Amino acid sequence: MMAALAIILVVVGLALIVAEAFLPSGGILTVMAIVAAGVGVVLAFVHEGPLFGGVLVAVTLILGPSAFLYGLSRLPHSRFGSRLVLRGRRSDAPATATDEVAYEALVGRDGQAATSLRPAGMATIDGRRLDVVTEGGIVRKGTRVRVIDVEGNRVVVRPIEEAPSA
Repeated sequence: MMAALAIILVVVGLALIVAEAFLPSGGILTVMAIVAAGVGVVLAFVHEGPLFGGVLVAVTLILGPSAFLYGLSRLPHSRFGSRLVLRGRRSDAPATATDEVAYEALVGRDGQAATSLRPAGMATIDGRRLDVVTEGGIVRKGTRVRVIDVEGNRVVVRPIEEAPSA
């Protein structure tokens, strides 16, 4: 009778560990899981002897982390987890080195500073929002810029001197 209760408490503890991955409880479920599994192990040692208690400890130490990792692996596919995991890239997000952007082809192209460049920031060039850096100066948002150099995925821009209107 006590052996069944001990096993049930350990199983409840393992289930609470899996539930911790899905329900943000601030660790309350983990504490409850440790208490349930601990009580189950103590019952096993006291009422069933050291052999059964030792086996239950070993099973708990092996299945506990396994249950937690299983819960974490299923988290992105759960309703709650889908809100936590970022999927894809927004169309207005900056291009990155992994995008198939021919940065070298940008040299000489004009664009506009989408943010203040101090000296790094965002610029829109050929309809793409890119991370750019100036030669060292500060460029105000909305200023026309020209790509003067590309080093890997580092795009260097310079403000375009506008001819004064007469």
